[in-house]
Amino acid sequence: MKTLKISSLIIFLITLGGCADFPTKKFDMNFTVKLNVNTNTTSISSTEILKANTNSDFEKYSKKLNSIDIQRITYTVSSSSLPAGLVINSGKIEFAGKGGNVTLITMSNVDISGNLGKEVDFTLPNQSVTDEFGNLLKNAPNEATLYFTGSTNKGPLVAQVAIKFYTKATARIIGSN
Repeated sequence: MKTLKISSLIIFLITLGGCADFPTKKFDMNFTVKLNVNTNTTSISSTEILKANTNSDFEKYSKKLNSIDIQRITYTVSSSSLPAGLVINSGKIEFAGKGGNVTLITMSNVDISGNLGKEVDFTLPNQSVTDEFGNLLKNAPNEATLYFTGSTNKGPLVAQVAIKFYTKATARIIGSN
């Protein structure tokens, strides 16, 4: 009888450890990447790498993550010397996806001067794009290369653009993936 209880306990623990959805914890895990813009023209171009391991919760749960779901994406522009009335005529933020560059955000007629120093929301892309981006952060090497390109109505431009990704992560409490 004692052997049966021990065997049942071992089978239960193996089953529990093999279940990717039980038990889990959902929590906020946010990431920020800073794009530097420095140009004498009206063209913008910047490339940066967002590394998931910059978040302490990521380090804590990295081997247990089931998903990273993008909930919100914002930008904050900081600068001490942008021209008054600065507008991004058109622009986009892309990331290096599995099949090539994927457009994450598109911009048109964005008032930078009026929102300088303020956190402003982007419109989220479709779910398949946010899923692919979240998977880049979740899976090794746990990073995403971001490309920011665009044009403005005035120059020169010297600024830093902080792009913040608000995410909801799901991680296993027991075992690892």
